[in-house]
Amino acid sequence: MAALSKAQYDQMVALNEKKRINLESIMLMALELSELLDRDEEPEAILLLLDKRQALIDEISASQAELEPLVRTFMASEEDSEERRALLDDLIPLLEGIAQKDVEIRSSIVSRHEAYQEELRRNSLNSRAISKYNQGVDAVSSELFDKKQ
Repeated sequence: MAALSKAQYDQMVALNEKKRINLESIMLMALELSELLDRDEEPEAILLLLDKRQALIDEISASQAELEPLVRTFMASEEDSEERRALLDDLIPLLEGIAQKDVEIRSSIVSRHEAYQEELRRNSLNSRAISKYNQGVDAVSSELFDKKQ
């Protein structure tokens, strides 16, 4: 397979660098999201950060279509084997770090969701108890009112 032209190589390096920058931003957002969850921030702040994160993921996905054929051609060439490894292996620790943080965040979100569900269940029981109590009070009040007349 033919090697990349200089322009294709430069494009591949630029796309890969943009991907690295976006992945670093995603990692920073993961750390921020973890802090928001630890501080039990309002869901709106968490959702806003998740929307920003998703925009970066979408951007990476869109540029990946351009990057993949360039990387395939580059990897198939016999030139610059150390450079090839460095170019692609540079992202592996970052991707692994993001994946690990995502597992922690997912666990935290699930725990938070379960806590909210329990709180909703308790509130529902409290509402039912208050309603039952009020029915009894209304019945007793009505009977007392009828006896006074």
